[in-house]
Amino acid sequence: MRTVNISYQCRYISKTVFPVQLLMIASLLDVGSSQSIEDATEVRFEDFLGSEVCKECHVEQYSLWRNSTHGQAGNEPEEAFIIGRFDGEPRHFADGFVTPTRREDGRFQFIVERSGFPRQVVKVDGVVGKGHMIGGGTQSYFSLFQDGTMRLLPFDYHKSAETWFCETNNRQGWVPISEKLSMSELSEWPPNRVLGAEPTLINCQQCHGSQILTEFNEAERRFKTMYKSLSINCESCHGPGRRHVELVRAGETEQSGDIGMTPLSTLGMDESLDVCFQCHALKDVIKPGYLPGMDLEEYYSLKLPIFGENPYHPDGRVRAFAYQQNHLFSDCTISGSMTCVDCHNPHSQGYRNIRGEMLKGKFDDRQCTGCHSGKEGNLEAHTFHSSDSPGSRCTACHMPFFQHKATGDILPFARSDHTISIPRPLFDESLGLDNACSQCHRELTERQLQDRMFEWYGELKPHRPLVSGLLSVKETDRRERAAELILGQSDDPPVVAFTGLSYFILHYLKADMKMVEPEVVARLKVLCDSDDLDVRALALAALDLSLGTQAPVRKFLSVAAASLGPDKQKVRDRWALVLAYLAQAARTRGDLANAATIYQKSLNVKPNDPATLVHLGLTYAEMGNSQRAISYYQKSLDADPLNWIAWVNLGNAYRSADNPEFSEGAYARSIEINPYYAPGQFNMGNVFYGKSDYAQARHHYERAVELDPSIALAHFYLARAYLKLRLGEEALASVERAVILDPDHQNSRMMRQDLRLILGK
Repeated sequence: MRTVNISYQCRYISKTVFPVQLLMIASLLDVGSSQSIEDATEVRFEDFLGSEVCKECHVEQYSLWRNSTHGQAGNEPEEAFIIGRFDGEPRHFADGFVTPTRREDGRFQFIVERSGFPRQVVKVDGVVGKGHMIGGGTQSYFSLFQDGTMRLLPFDYHKSAETWFCETNNRQGWVPISEKLSMSELSEWPPNRVLGAEPTLINCQQCHGSQILTEFNEAERRFKTMYKSLSINCESCHGPGRRHVELVRAGETEQSGDIGMTPLSTLGMDESLDVCFQCHALKDVIKPGYLPGMDLEEYYSLKLPIFGENPYHPDGRVRAFAYQQNHLFSDCTISGSMTCVDCHNPHSQGYRNIRGEMLKGKFDDRQCTGCHSGKEGNLEAHTFHSSDSPGSRCTACHMPFFQHKATGDILPFARSDHTISIPRPLFDESLGLDNACSQCHRELTERQLQDRMFEWYGELKPHRPLVSGLLSVKETDRRERAAELILGQSDDPPVVAFTGLSYFILHYLKADMKMVEPEVVARLKVLCDSDDLDVRALALAALDLSLGTQAPVRKFLSVAAASLGPDKQKVRDRWALVLAYLAQAARTRGDLANAATIYQKSLNVKPNDPATLVHLGLTYAEMGNSQRAISYYQKSLDADPLNWIAWVNLGNAYRSADNPEFSEGAYARSIEINPYYAPGQFNMGNVFYGKSDYAQARHHYERAVELDPSIALAHFYLARAYLKLRLGEEALASVERAVILDPDHQNSRMMRQDLRLILGK
């Protein structure tokens, strides 16, 4: 009888489909650490008071915020906030329909009827978005599930298109609900993405609300989801307000000069950007539990998503889906010091110039001419368009709106390009991107547009050397040649240096190489001195991966690790995470021995990491070495005894080792810790089925498919239990669901055929 082995799952960030490589990075986390937030930092959830308290003194700022897109970013499901049409009309899929409707008490809900499955009523407990965005605004809905998590529902509303749509799992992107769409194609059905950065589950991180914490409560044996609001409140940017309020109310601020929080106007460029990048960036979780006011880099890496299927083109523009983080590639940031609040009013989300003067809107040229004053006096001399033409707007050429490819082409989801790029028609075409000029001049080819650009401006400003290197490097290049092109210096722009180093590791290095050219090693060592945590960690991981067993490099790594100073843990966490990702990539392609080697390297950097130990156990289980798997699962549980995922995998390993008693005990412990974990219930059903206790097997199988209706094998095994209990109709219904979920499962198809004949269906 088959078991279900489970890896950690986690994500991230947006509702789009993300590359599996990124999922792997985020999945290898230190789950279930006994260290509390209070131990790690002084910031506590109780220290956040909410924006209404701020209103007492900051009336003007509160009023601006209240009516802003942050103030209107999310809410409880109230009539005034809902834009979706909960009109009671069914929206039909190919294999069912969903009805957005309201209950008698006025609460919003979805009634889901999928062919072959029981009717479900899913209530709306939270709302995110209000269709604000010019390039395509939407509204999403969350529901509180029985395990205590708030989960994203798959039915979204697009404001400008006035339609309900779903995100698909087959690269179609966002698709309106129609009879051409099967519910099996929905990426969020059954709902699986939770609010908050809970590392054992696919998640939305903490962006879509304020002070979101989703933690497992051991006493209640379920998750607890906490947040101050689903809008983006004052303390999301300013940090916890309790101490500030207490000092002000006590009249102590004037005497001491201590206002109880850091004034955001005093932050440097990087610190200011990080305030916004809490949400407006793709980022990977280093550890859970982040709250505003904590050290962002202790909890998140802003560059690790580049390592894998890079979401950006070499020049920083969006390849599939990303946020405004590509601002980091902008010359205005790299050569200047531009931050988000140089253009965006942080309270109203209106637009302003570098001097803080309010502007008419996002297309007002004074956002740019505040710095580029030479262009302001004679605009037509620069743009070659009349001053009142759209072609004379700075943003039209340098911040064009582009549709994010991951969302597809059916529904608009265009965002302005924050790399603030120069229009390069032929180059843009080579990247598969639309270009700024073509937005108006569809009648001209890219060659004609490029010729016109040359006629007006001559040779355009070249890309940075590392960007040019990334554009020209080929996998067939010799390693020394590639290193010259894409391995930068420690003072190169960190995001570009990280991009080049990522490509180099993935294409030119492997575990325990016999030789790497001295000039390449020298370049990697230079990057080990980078001031950027992510670049430094990636360079250390590169040397560790390729030459870490050789004495000279081992000595270098030891000295480097000892000299990390106050950033020691942050760098080591990233270093270990990179190696764990590389191990996972090797495991995915079936190179299990290599995967085990690299996982061990990760453990050398971060000993006793529970998640890495589990993955190493899974690797040995796939190699057929149950005893080694058991050993690593037990080590993981020594570090984190409440890890219900590790208990299930330990049970599976005991079962493979023909030790059913220990296997049953491990499954029982998983259920005891977290009764809402479907694989635990499923595998316990297998135990009782093997003992011919079909009533108990039925109970656990039914619980498994209730918790996660997407496990096809659980429906099939439930059908077998029903047959043993002489429940033919129930068995047929269950195996029908198994075939819907996995049409290629031959045993399910054969059982369905036999039952249909027997029951005359």
